[in-house]
Amino acid sequence: MDTRKLRSARDFIRLARQKTAESHREIFGNITDLFLDDGVRLSDRERSLMIGILRSLITEVETALRVELSGRVSERRDVPEALKSELADRSAEIARPILMQSQALRSPNLVEAVKFRCSEHRLAITMRPSLATDTGDAGPEHGDEDVIEILLRHSDPGLVQRASDYLVAEAERVDRLKMPVLRSVDLSEDLERRVHWWVSAAMRAHIVSAFSVNPTVVDTLIETATQDVLDRRASARQSIAVLARRLIDTLADAEPVTVDLVVRMVQAGRIPAFLAGLARFAQISEVTARRVALRADGESLAILCKATGVDRDGFLMLHDAVAGAAAGTEQLPSAARNSILAFYDTITKGNARAALNFWRREPEFVSAIEQVGLAAKDPPASE
Repeated sequence: MDTRKLRSARDFIRLARQKTAESHREIFGNITDLFLDDGVRLSDRERSLMIGILRSLITEVETALRVELSGRVSERRDVPEALKSELADRSAEIARPILMQSQALRSPNLVEAVKFRCSEHRLAITMRPSLATDTGDAGPEHGDEDVIEILLRHSDPGLVQRASDYLVAEAERVDRLKMPVLRSVDLSEDLERRVHWWVSAAMRAHIVSAFSVNPTVVDTLIETATQDVLDRRASARQSIAVLARRLIDTLADAEPVTVDLVVRMVQAGRIPAFLAGLARFAQISEVTARRVALRADGESLAILCKATGVDRDGFLMLHDAVAGAAAGTEQLPSAARNSILAFYDTITKGNARAALNFWRREPEFVSAIEQVGLAAKDPPASE
């Protein structure tokens, strides 16, 4: 039987209530669409941002590989001088023009990572528009103060250190008034490795076609250089997501992670910390947390709040903070707020918990269920 398209979380709840094998098949076949399909076409601005993010990501990885390769070929006599010069020239782009025309960059996981970075950028510039020009001369009113900065004055030295580590890492990617960047370390470990190998393959294709050099020599040089770069990165991997998780875990040892704390994180524009806090609060993965939080209609967030016992006021506070930032306004239209509140009111705790329990499963497993469902819809072509 073909799996029908779920148009919203309302359909999800309807099917959850039925508790039949057929309804469960529909849920499994649509679970990723429920998170990712906003039904909104990319604007020119969003498309430009996504291209810019991919350009910066490829350039970062290529630069690391160039440095490694340059050191390896500098003394070799079987490598042309022209190739040595090109590898040493940081301004010469090799991988990007090749990869931007490649199917590799259409990997669903990479597309989702880029879309998330765009969303994070949008939330950050909305919630903290003056961050880049803050001088610290005029402190905020008590209660509006940045929760991360409050933690820097905490009595627990371990918590202070975690907050400091997080702020230093966040400062390296403060780009709220410019093009958002996506560093390779911000990717999952598996995706980071794949991006490095994509870039190395593109560089290999260019070198073999442009220079008179033994392909076997090129393959050996690039393969070992790429592996060494990856090995060094693996031992020093400190992504903003990891540091945010450590901060939230340390904070949770001192006091419970509450909805109020999560709201204050997003209001301060501390998006990685907000997502880590939401994940800890709901006991879900950060991948799932960002899908729930950044879904445009807010219904997944309503399900999460009902399942975790967040009352109506708490849900509205969290929803307004996230949705208001996404919409670029402090006050959402009353019709939109009334609609999402009506949805929250109709959800039973039992159905919401059933949904949350599914979201708590391994994200790769949930993704695999979706992929199998898609494959089942498309029968193999007749021979």
